[in-house]
Amino acid sequence: MVAPLAAIPVSGNTEEVGWLLYTSYLIPFEIASLLLRVSKHERLEVFLQERGFSPTFVLEGDLLILRLAADQQGKLLADEALRKDLVAQAQTLGFTRIVLELL
Repeated sequence: MVAPLAAIPVSGNTEEVGWLLYTSYLIPFEIASLLLRVSKHERLEVFLQERGFSPTFVLEGDLLILRLAADQQGKLLADEALRKDLVAQAQTLGFTRIVLELL
């Protein structure tokens, strides 16, 4: 149930929206956040699996840590077009940093 606007102890549109998001709509807001995070992970996983990779990911804010076996990492580093596609895909999803780690 949403509180009447008169009962919200803030002033201004932005503050009212924030108040509602973090009180009345907190659980739906968190569920949407979780779904977006899972969809980011799945999109990257499908992107790499279509190209023959079996990745392990760590997602931390704007940081993408991509863990690959040595042979797969060599393949990724040798293919410039694939690297550019991966970077473009990651940037589309909001990642500004990518780290490659060996498994």
